Amino acid sequence: MSLEHRNLTGAQLHEPKGCETAGAGTVYVADGAGSGSWQNLLASDRAANRIVLSHHFTDISNAQSIYLLTPISGVVRSIHVVLHGAITTANSIVDAPINGINVVGSSITVPFSGSAAGQAYSSFPTGANSLTTNGVIEVRTDGGSSTVAMASVFVVVDTAL
Repeated sequence: MSLEHRNLTGAQLHEPKGCETAGAGTVYVADGAGSGSWQNLLASDRAANRIVLSHHFTDISNAQSIYLLTPISGVVRSIHVVLHGAITTANSIVDAPINGINVVGSSITVPFSGSAAGQAYSSFPTGANSLTTNGVIEVRTDGGSSTVAMASVFVVVDTAL
């Protein structure tokens, strides 16, 4: 007597066809024609592979650091600073070391001339920008400007390594 496939249990069950060669993190996607393939559904959707870490400087015109915990490993793709008010006298310089090593291309000059609430400034790091799970990225301002102004900070991390 044969056992119908739908009635298999426990040790009689098997992995899906092709599982032994499927890449980690892939799923089987049917093609609608009686076949299919193993695919990473998130690989083509870069936005799905990003997280944004955020915090703020209480006063960008006062030298200070903020620290952001990285919940998963990844690569810093961009850093953004948004002013909440105008700054005066001199520019503020923002940079972002990871474990005490400056992220290449992370420096942002926030100019005092013409500054106003809502202005955004960005950098796009190119090296020394890898983060580990439960690591910490420091974002700091040199406090070169004057006039108290809060500033939001956003660090975009690509988690698809």
